[in-house]
Amino acid sequence: MAPERKTTSTARTLGHGLAHVQHMIDGLWIWGLKTARELGAKPEPKSMKSPALSRVRKFGKQALRFLGSTGEAYYEKYGELKKNDTR
Repeated sequence: MAPERKTTSTARTLGHGLAHVQHMIDGLWIWGLKTARELGAKPEPKSMKSPALSRVRKFGKQALRFLGSTGEAYYEKYGELKKNDTR
């Protein structure tokens, strides 16, 4: 029975390690999405020289804000589903 225990222990250790890696990746995504939303919410400077550049910048900020909000909603719902799944 000793080899089976070692395999189970190794598989469990590897599974725990992979869970920690996934948790770290999720944390980085959440941080990035929150940062994107915050950057999109910053007020635009009044002294834009080019109207075209102003429109591109406005679109980019709206896209960042949308991406950040979408990501936060995803992780909020994902957390609820995972919590319900473990019951």
